[in-house]
Amino acid sequence: MARFQYEGELYPPIYDRDLKVVEKKLNDLRYEVTHQMYTKNSKITLDQWFEVWLKEYRGIRIKRGTQEVYRNTYQARIKPVLGKKRITSIRMEQIQKLYNALAEKNYSEGSIKLVGVILYGMFKQAMKTGIISKNPAAMATIPKAKERGERVVLTRDEQKQFQTYAKQYSQHHKVFLLALCTGMRNGEIRGLSWSDIDFEKRIIHVTGTLKYIKGIGYYKETPKTKTSKRDIPMLGISYELLEQQKKEQEKQKQLAGQWWQPLKGLDDLVFTMENGRFISREKVTSELKIILKKMRDDHINIPDFTFHTLRHTFATRGLEQGISLKIMQTILGHTTLAMTSDLYSHVLPTTKAKELEKMEAVFK
Repeated sequence: MARFQYEGELYPPIYDRDLKVVEKKLNDLRYEVTHQMYTKNSKITLDQWFEVWLKEYRGIRIKRGTQEVYRNTYQARIKPVLGKKRITSIRMEQIQKLYNALAEKNYSEGSIKLVGVILYGMFKQAMKTGIISKNPAAMATIPKAKERGERVVLTRDEQKQFQTYAKQYSQHHKVFLLALCTGMRNGEIRGLSWSDIDFEKRIIHVTGTLKYIKGIGYYKETPKTKTSKRDIPMLGISYELLEQQKKEQEKQKQLAGQWWQPLKGLDDLVFTMENGRFISREKVTSELKIILKKMRDDHINIPDFTFHTLRHTFATRGLEQGISLKIMQTILGHTTLAMTSDLYSHVLPTTKAKELEKMEAVFK
């Protein structure tokens, strides 16, 4: 048995048959007390506190999709390192070590920041409830991201070739084509409802995104930010594409008959499978890989890219054509103009030069 006294206060005794275990527990207790981290509830682990924090505090303020992101991030990046530790024993150095390890594994700065947001929020609430007296995550520093390669954007020729092969080899090629002429995100396009399409005014209302949560399934989630909920004017190609999709879907419904069985709450989707159900993210990814393989089989040199590249390509084409950053920000649904500027800084030098050429007339 061992006991610890600090500033006149005697703390609970520590029992164990192993002297080394007693010494370790005594050292841990001494650290907690001298660093003002000791409480009577000190046995709660970070894993246990995460469940309480997400369910009773943070979860009531965020959307289900964000809750799932928090849970997945915690399970994958925080739990293996800190999950079993008592919340009162976790120190700033341990959190910093976790951040540094994630940076070494080439996690993006944004991914590490999300880990920081979760940990900071958990410890902040633990302080409010009296479990700890200091937030060990408050002083930890997010490492700067390592230099990454340039963002993949299709050239004009690559874009034309991709469109041709998509039409030929993808069952849902209109999903890819709509991304190229609207800049919409994957989940936004797959979550589009016909009620979002205004053919008369030629406007696409972006009102949400298709989400999946384990145990709940697929559902349409409203945008997290005001800027994500937006109206996108239809180009002529967008109008024709959606008009054609409407006609083709009506034919599919007639052919499917009783087998047309969309899920409840997702029965008005623009893009569907043959049975009226949603198109999964995995299906879109699979078809994209098939398109790229077919292009390479025909000796077309095309870089590897994700669906998000189509969004970047749309924005790049628009800025090349002289669309202002402010307008592009509203179309893409970016929260700030700085975000749009940072993402597409590679286009700006050429665009600036073209814009300044308009000044020539002033001096003639």
